[in-house]
Amino acid sequence: MGAPQNLLLVAAFVLTASVDLFAQQEPPVAPGDRVRVTAPTIDPDTFVGTVVAMGADACVLEVEGHAGPLPLPLASVTSLEVSRGQKSRTLWGAGIGLVAGGAAGAAIGSASSRGDEWSGLGTLAYAAGGAWLGLLFGAAIGAVIRTERWEVVDLQSVRLSLTPLGRSGVAVSVSVSF
Repeated sequence: MGAPQNLLLVAAFVLTASVDLFAQQEPPVAPGDRVRVTAPTIDPDTFVGTVVAMGADACVLEVEGHAGPLPLPLASVTSLEVSRGQKSRTLWGAGIGLVAGGAAGAAIGSASSRGDEWSGLGTLAYAAGGAWLGLLFGAAIGAVIRTERWEVVDLQSVRLSLTPLGRSGVAVSVSVSF
């Protein structure tokens, strides 16, 4: 074998190894996943639905409020996010309740002060009591409020594909999107 043939053989092994590595990675989106898709050339609104099928250049979604499965070419997709479940807003609610309750307690304490030397401590006690009650009520309300967590999926900025050409060799194609 000559040097050009050896170089071609090494390149084929390297490319094949990298294709195997790409194939071993779990796909970021699988059938059954809840997704949020933006495809402005198809529709200016964002689609939210469930993945029915995912291919190399298209995905099929079961979209809420849509008559049947919706095929979307991946070339038209500008944003793809997958749902990672829901989370509660307990801490957020507790924080808002703490601040609001403290402010309301301080206002009530200040309004009910008699102007003597203990009025500052009374206002502080009202503020602390209001903050504590606000924290409890805010945490309880926040625990009931649930929001969906979305994770952005990279739409494969670099795609590598190998196509056997029979005995004549292998065709390699690389596409890069920015």
